[in-house]
Amino acid sequence: MSVQPAGNGEWRLTGPCFSTDSAVHDLGAHAPMNALTIHKVRRRRHEPGRPVAFAGPWIGEFGWELARWQGGVRKLAAGSDRHVIVMGDPGHDVLYPYADEYWETPAFFRAQGFTRQCDHVRGGHHVALHLALLGHLTAHELRDEELAPYETVSVHRFRPDEQDHVRLGRDEEPDDTFICMPRTRAWQSSKNWPGEDWVRLCEALRKATRLRPLLLNESYWLRDSIQALRRARFAVCQEGGGSHLAALCGTPAVVFGRERWRGRATEEENFLGTPVRYVGRPDDNHTPEEVADACLDFVRTL
Repeated sequence: MSVQPAGNGEWRLTGPCFSTDSAVHDLGAHAPMNALTIHKVRRRRHEPGRPVAFAGPWIGEFGWELARWQGGVRKLAAGSDRHVIVMGDPGHDVLYPYADEYWETPAFFRAQGFTRQCDHVRGGHHVALHLALLGHLTAHELRDEELAPYETVSVHRFRPDEQDHVRLGRDEEPDDTFICMPRTRAWQSSKNWPGEDWVRLCEALRKATRLRPLLLNESYWLRDSIQALRRARFAVCQEGGGSHLAALCGTPAVVFGRERWRGRATEEENFLGTPVRYVGRPDDNHTPEEVADACLDFVRTL
Protein backbone atom coordinates (compact mmCIF):
# COMPACT_ATOMS: atom_id res chain seq x y z
CA MET A 1 0.00 0.00 0.00
CA SER A 2 1.34 3.44 -0.85
CA VAL A 3 0.58 6.74 0.92
CA GLN A 4 -0.05 9.72 -1.34
CA PRO A 5 -0.63 13.33 -0.20
CA ALA A 6 -3.72 14.57 -2.01
CA GLY A 7 -3.80 18.22 -0.95
CA ASN A 8 -5.87 20.08 1.66
CA GLY A 9 -4.42 17.98 4.45
CA GLU A 10 -5.69 14.74 2.93
CA TRP A 11 -3.74 11.51 2.73
CA ARG A 12 -5.09 8.77 0.50
CA LEU A 13 -3.95 5.16 0.53
CA THR A 14 -3.94 2.99 -2.55
CA GLY A 15 -2.88 -0.50 -3.46
CA PRO A 16 -2.72 -3.72 -1.44
CA CYS A 17 -2.57 -3.96 2.34
CA PHE A 18 0.38 -2.85 4.42
CA SER A 19 2.78 -5.64 5.17
CA THR A 20 3.06 -6.64 8.80
CA ASP A 21 6.84 -6.27 8.58
CA SER A 22 6.78 -2.49 8.00
CA ALA A 23 3.68 -0.98 9.58
CA VAL A 24 3.39 -3.13 12.69
CA HIS A 25 7.10 -2.82 13.37
CA ASP A 26 6.85 0.99 13.22
CA LEU A 27 3.85 1.02 15.53
CA GLY A 28 5.45 -1.45 17.89
CA ALA A 29 8.26 1.02 18.47
CA HIS A 30 5.74 3.25 20.22
CA ALA A 31 3.40 0.82 21.97
CA PRO A 32 3.02 -2.88 22.67
CA MET A 33 0.44 -4.53 20.45
CA ASN A 34 -1.75 -5.37 23.45
CA ALA A 35 -2.20 -1.59 23.93
CA LEU A 36 -4.10 -1.48 20.64
CA THR A 37 -7.28 -3.23 21.71
CA ILE A 38 -10.17 -1.90 19.62
CA HIS A 39 -13.74 -1.68 20.88
CA LYS A 40 -16.27 -2.10 18.07
CA VAL A 41 -19.90 -1.06 17.84
CA ARG A 42 -21.51 -3.35 15.27
CA ARG A 43 -24.90 -2.36 13.89
CA ARG A 44 -25.02 -4.75 10.95
CA ARG A 45 -23.05 -7.88 10.22
CA HIS A 46 -20.84 -7.96 7.20
CA GLU A 47 -22.25 -10.00 4.34
CA PRO A 48 -19.70 -12.38 2.79
CA GLY A 49 -18.29 -10.95 -0.42
CA ARG A 50 -19.54 -7.40 0.17
CA PRO A 51 -16.82 -4.75 -0.39
CA VAL A 52 -15.81 -2.60 2.59
CA ALA A 53 -15.20 1.15 2.86
CA PHE A 54 -13.06 2.10 5.87
CA ALA A 55 -12.98 5.77 6.99
CA GLY A 56 -10.48 6.84 9.62
CA PRO A 57 -8.92 6.77 12.09
CA TRP A 58 -9.99 10.36 12.69
CA ILE A 59 -7.25 12.70 13.91
CA GLY A 60 -7.95 16.31 14.77
CA GLU A 61 -10.02 18.56 16.99
CA PHE A 62 -13.66 17.90 17.83
CA GLY A 63 -14.72 21.05 16.01
CA TRP A 64 -12.96 19.92 12.86
CA GLU A 65 -14.60 16.52 13.11
CA LEU A 66 -18.03 18.17 13.19
CA ALA A 67 -17.32 20.77 10.53
CA ARG A 68 -15.01 19.03 8.08
CA TRP A 69 -14.92 15.28 8.57
CA GLN A 70 -18.25 13.68 9.48
CA GLY A 71 -20.11 15.43 6.65
CA GLY A 72 -17.52 14.32 4.11
CA VAL A 73 -17.65 10.72 5.27
CA ARG A 74 -21.45 10.76 5.21
CA LYS A 75 -21.44 12.11 1.65
CA LEU A 76 -18.95 9.52 0.47
CA ALA A 77 -20.92 6.71 2.12
CA ALA A 78 -24.33 7.85 0.81
CA GLY A 79 -25.75 5.38 -1.66
CA SER A 80 -22.69 3.17 -1.37
CA ASP A 81 -23.13 -0.57 -1.71
CA ARG A 82 -20.15 -1.10 0.58
CA HIS A 83 -20.03 -2.17 4.19
CA VAL A 84 -19.04 1.11 5.88
CA ILE A 85 -16.66 1.13 8.89
CA VAL A 86 -15.82 4.43 10.62
CA MET A 87 -13.11 4.80 13.25
CA GLY A 88 -12.85 7.62 15.80
CA ASP A 89 -13.19 8.67 19.44
CA PRO A 90 -15.27 6.67 21.95
CA GLY A 91 -18.91 7.72 22.02
CA HIS A 92 -18.77 9.53 18.69
CA ASP A 93 -20.65 6.74 16.92
CA VAL A 94 -23.74 8.94 17.37
CA LEU A 95 -22.36 11.14 14.57
CA TYR A 96 -22.27 8.21 12.14
CA PRO A 97 -25.68 6.47 12.38
CA TYR A 98 -25.40 5.18 8.81
CA ALA A 99 -22.15 3.28 9.45
CA ASP A 100 -22.43 -0.49 9.61
CA GLU A 101 -19.66 -0.53 12.23
CA TYR A 102 -17.94 2.07 14.42
CA TRP A 103 -14.49 1.25 15.77
CA GLU A 104 -13.05 3.25 18.68
CA THR A 105 -9.41 4.28 18.42
CA PRO A 106 -7.21 2.57 21.04
CA ALA A 107 -6.46 4.48 24.24
CA PHE A 108 -2.75 4.62 23.44
CA PHE A 109 -3.42 6.25 20.09
CA ARG A 110 -5.77 8.85 21.63
CA ALA A 111 -3.21 9.68 24.30
CA GLN A 112 -0.75 10.90 21.65
CA GLY A 113 -2.77 14.08 21.25
CA PHE A 114 -3.92 14.02 17.65
CA THR A 115 -7.56 13.81 18.61
CA ARG A 116 -7.37 17.21 20.29
CA GLN A 117 -4.97 19.40 18.34
CA CYS A 118 -4.97 19.91 14.60
CA ASP A 119 -1.39 21.14 14.47
CA HIS A 120 -0.14 17.72 15.54
CA VAL A 121 -1.14 16.09 12.28
CA ARG A 122 1.27 18.31 10.40
CA GLY A 123 4.24 16.70 12.16
CA GLY A 124 5.87 13.71 10.51
CA HIS A 125 5.89 11.65 13.72
CA HIS A 126 2.15 11.94 14.19
CA VAL A 127 1.28 11.21 10.59
CA ALA A 128 3.66 8.24 10.61
CA LEU A 129 2.13 6.82 13.79
CA HIS A 130 -1.36 7.38 12.40
CA LEU A 131 -0.52 5.55 9.20
CA ALA A 132 1.11 2.76 11.19
CA LEU A 133 -2.11 2.28 13.15
CA LEU A 134 -3.99 2.06 9.86
CA GLY A 135 -1.42 -0.48 8.74
CA HIS A 136 -2.11 -2.52 11.87
CA LEU A 137 -5.83 -2.44 11.13
CA THR A 138 -5.21 -3.50 7.56
CA ALA A 139 -2.81 -6.28 8.39
CA HIS A 140 -4.60 -7.66 11.43
CA GLU A 141 -8.06 -6.33 12.30
CA LEU A 142 -9.56 -6.21 8.82
CA ARG A 143 -7.85 -9.42 7.77
CA ASP A 144 -8.95 -11.21 10.93
CA GLU A 145 -12.52 -10.15 10.26
CA GLU A 146 -12.28 -11.98 6.91
CA LEU A 147 -13.79 -8.97 5.23
CA ALA A 148 -13.84 -8.60 1.47
CA PRO A 149 -11.19 -6.41 -0.19
CA TYR A 150 -11.76 -2.90 1.06
CA GLU A 151 -11.25 0.68 -0.04
CA THR A 152 -9.92 3.37 2.30
CA VAL A 153 -12.35 6.26 2.00
CA SER A 154 -9.89 8.73 3.50
CA VAL A 155 -7.17 8.63 6.09
CA HIS A 156 -7.47 12.25 7.03
CA ARG A 157 -8.91 15.27 5.32
CA PHE A 158 -9.59 18.71 6.72
CA ARG A 159 -11.74 20.01 3.88
CA PRO A 160 -13.51 17.38 1.79
CA ASP A 161 -15.02 18.99 -1.28
CA GLU A 162 -18.50 17.51 -0.84
CA GLN A 163 -20.29 17.10 2.47
CA ASP A 164 -23.67 15.96 3.75
CA HIS A 165 -23.81 16.86 7.43
CA VAL A 166 -25.62 14.77 9.99
CA ARG A 167 -28.76 16.36 11.38
CA LEU A 168 -28.92 15.68 15.07
CA GLY A 169 -32.52 16.89 15.38
CA ARG A 170 -34.31 19.20 17.78
CA ASP A 171 -37.29 18.63 20.06
CA GLU A 172 -40.40 20.49 18.95
CA GLU A 173 -41.06 21.79 22.46
CA PRO A 174 -37.91 22.98 24.23
CA ASP A 175 -37.81 22.75 28.02
CA ASP A 176 -36.90 25.41 30.57
CA THR A 177 -33.11 25.09 30.26
CA PHE A 178 -30.29 26.93 28.56
CA ILE A 179 -26.88 25.37 27.93
CA CYS A 180 -23.49 26.86 28.74
CA MET A 181 -20.59 25.06 27.08
CA PRO A 182 -17.22 26.10 28.57
CA ARG A 183 -14.07 25.55 26.58
CA THR A 184 -11.79 23.40 28.75
CA ARG A 185 -9.01 22.32 26.41
CA ALA A 186 -5.38 22.59 27.48
CA TRP A 187 -4.29 23.70 24.01
CA GLN A 188 -4.38 27.52 23.81
CA SER A 189 -5.75 27.55 27.34
CA SER A 190 -5.62 31.36 27.41
CA LYS A 191 -8.88 31.26 25.45
CA ASN A 192 -10.64 29.38 28.27
CA TRP A 193 -12.88 31.42 30.54
CA PRO A 194 -12.24 30.97 34.28
CA GLY A 195 -14.98 29.09 36.09
CA GLU A 196 -16.14 32.16 38.01
CA ASP A 197 -16.95 33.95 34.73
CA TRP A 198 -19.26 31.11 33.68
CA VAL A 199 -20.91 31.19 37.11
CA ARG A 200 -21.51 34.95 36.77
CA LEU A 201 -22.98 34.49 33.30
CA CYS A 202 -25.26 31.62 34.35
CA GLU A 203 -26.52 33.51 37.38
CA ALA A 204 -27.27 36.66 35.39
CA LEU A 205 -29.18 34.72 32.73
CA ARG A 206 -31.02 32.60 35.29
CA LYS A 207 -32.34 35.69 37.07
CA ALA A 208 -33.29 37.49 33.85
CA THR A 209 -34.91 34.57 31.98
CA ARG A 210 -36.09 32.27 34.82
CA LEU A 211 -34.59 29.39 32.87
CA ARG A 212 -32.37 26.70 34.40
CA PRO A 213 -28.69 26.69 33.39
CA LEU A 214 -26.91 23.45 32.47
CA LEU A 215 -23.13 23.42 32.08
CA LEU A 216 -21.66 20.98 29.58
CA ASN A 217 -17.99 20.65 28.74
CA GLU A 218 -15.82 18.38 26.63
CA SER A 219 -15.71 15.71 29.32
CA TYR A 220 -19.46 15.00 28.93
CA TRP A 221 -20.44 11.98 26.90
CA LEU A 222 -21.35 13.23 23.44
CA ARG A 223 -24.72 11.49 23.31
CA ASP A 224 -25.80 13.14 26.61
CA SER A 225 -24.68 16.55 25.36
CA ILE A 226 -26.72 16.16 22.18
CA GLN A 227 -29.83 15.18 24.12
CA ALA A 228 -29.48 18.21 26.40
CA LEU A 229 -28.93 20.57 23.46
CA ARG A 230 -31.95 19.25 21.58
CA ARG A 231 -34.21 20.19 24.49
CA ALA A 232 -32.68 23.55 25.46
CA ARG A 233 -34.08 26.98 24.58
CA PHE A 234 -30.66 28.24 23.58
CA ALA A 235 -26.94 27.67 24.11
CA VAL A 236 -23.99 29.88 24.98
CA CYS A 237 -20.53 28.82 23.84
CA GLN A 238 -17.20 29.91 22.52
CA GLU A 239 -16.53 29.51 18.82
CA GLY A 240 -15.34 25.96 18.22
CA GLY A 241 -16.57 22.43 18.85
CA GLY A 242 -19.42 23.51 21.12
CA SER A 243 -20.81 25.99 18.62
CA HIS A 244 -20.59 23.41 15.81
CA LEU A 245 -22.47 20.87 17.91
CA ALA A 246 -25.23 23.35 18.82
CA ALA A 247 -25.62 24.26 15.15
CA LEU A 248 -25.98 20.61 14.07
CA CYS A 249 -28.59 20.11 16.83
CA GLY A 250 -30.54 23.11 15.53
CA THR A 251 -30.18 24.84 18.90
CA PRO A 252 -30.13 28.67 18.70
CA ALA A 253 -26.84 29.88 20.14
CA VAL A 254 -24.91 32.92 21.27
CA VAL A 255 -21.33 32.32 20.19
CA PHE A 256 -18.41 34.47 21.30
CA GLY A 257 -14.92 34.55 19.89
CA ARG A 258 -12.53 36.55 17.78
CA GLU A 259 -14.09 38.80 15.16
CA ARG A 260 -12.14 37.05 12.41
CA TRP A 261 -14.23 33.88 12.95
CA ARG A 262 -17.66 35.58 12.72
CA GLY A 263 -18.40 34.38 9.19
CA ARG A 264 -17.32 30.84 10.02
CA ALA A 265 -19.72 30.59 12.97
CA THR A 266 -22.70 32.32 11.37
CA GLU A 267 -22.53 31.12 7.78
CA GLU A 268 -19.57 29.11 6.48
CA GLU A 269 -19.81 26.30 9.04
CA ASN A 270 -23.41 26.83 10.08
CA PHE A 271 -24.53 24.22 7.60
CA LEU A 272 -28.16 23.93 8.72
CA GLY A 273 -28.82 27.66 9.05
CA THR A 274 -29.31 27.51 12.84
CA PRO A 275 -29.98 30.95 14.44
CA VAL A 276 -26.68 32.33 15.78
CA ARG A 277 -25.81 35.62 17.48
CA TYR A 278 -22.07 36.22 17.32
CA VAL A 279 -20.21 38.38 19.84
CA GLY A 280 -16.87 39.26 18.28
CA ARG A 281 -13.77 40.94 19.63
CA PRO A 282 -10.22 41.32 18.27
CA ASP A 283 -9.01 39.31 21.29
CA ASP A 284 -10.41 36.68 23.67
CA ASN A 285 -11.22 39.09 26.51
CA HIS A 286 -15.02 38.90 26.49
CA THR A 287 -16.72 39.72 29.80
CA PRO A 288 -19.69 37.84 31.32
CA GLU A 289 -21.72 41.07 31.23
CA GLU A 290 -21.02 41.57 27.52
CA VAL A 291 -22.08 38.03 26.66
CA ALA A 292 -25.13 38.17 28.98
CA ASP A 293 -26.40 41.33 27.28
CA ALA A 294 -26.11 39.64 23.89
CA CYS A 295 -27.96 36.57 25.19
CA LEU A 296 -30.87 38.59 26.56
CA ASP A 297 -31.20 40.54 23.32
CA PHE A 298 -31.01 37.29 21.32
CA VAL A 299 -33.64 35.49 23.41
CA ARG A 300 -36.18 38.20 22.60
CA THR A 301 -35.93 37.29 18.92
CA LEU A 302 -36.65 33.58 19.39
